[in-house]
Amino acid sequence: EEYRRYLVQDVRATADVWPVAWPKALEAVGEEYLRYELEVSRLLSRVEAQGVAIDEDEVQRQLDELTNQRRSVRTWLVETVGVVDKGDAPWLADEGKAALDKYVRACGARLPRTDKGNLSISKDAFASLAKQYPSNDALVELAGKMKLLLETSPAQQVHKANHDGRVYPSISADQATGRLSTKKPGLNVFGSRGKRLLEQRRMVVPDDSGQSLVSVDLSGIDARCMAAGSGDTEYAKL
Repeated sequence: EEYRRYLVQDVRATADVWPVAWPKALEAVGEEYLRYELEVSRLLSRVEAQGVAIDEDEVQRQLDELTNQRRSVRTWLVETVGVVDKGDAPWLADEGKAALDKYVRACGARLPRTDKGNLSISKDAFASLAKQYPSNDALVELAGKMKLLLETSPAQQVHKANHDGRVYPSISADQATGRLSTKKPGLNVFGSRGKRLLEQRRMVVPDDSGQSLVSVDLSGIDARCMAAGSGDTEYAKL
């Protein structure tokens, strides 16, 4: 009953807002664009409600591959950095942090610290070191390995959101650029360049085995739209 009252309230609110918002939107962007956006919204709501099929075997294969990669990184941290091989995540223990700090100092850098003054052991912290010292091969290698350990992979996201071979992502246009954001799982973060990144897309499959999924991307669309919208001819030449 509570949910029904919420739905009624939502319909009534939409009915009240529509006569005011629609004319203003028509004036701002035109009917063709609005009709297109409404159709996109309808299709996206179906994706949220009906879900997306996934290949559970492929998801597990990628999880197993990730486990092996992380095991290899752990061995490297023990043998090269001096992290003590103890516990599930020894690089997060005090001894592990001290070993990482010592290794980074030996490479001529300093690990950033948190607001409380503690060593920051995060993928962003190591990424900032790699960006700050791009010619330091040791730091760049360390940053790459720590990212593999600390970042939640697409396979982990899909596995966590899996419901009997389907995922039901939340889709909204809440990014600053106006682009769609897909969460739980983040299907739109799958890679598009390189063999390893493209393999992430193999986790998503069509409902019908006789069908195929097609990926389409507009090259540099954000910059192109900005150039067109601003009217800056010099920027458009770039």
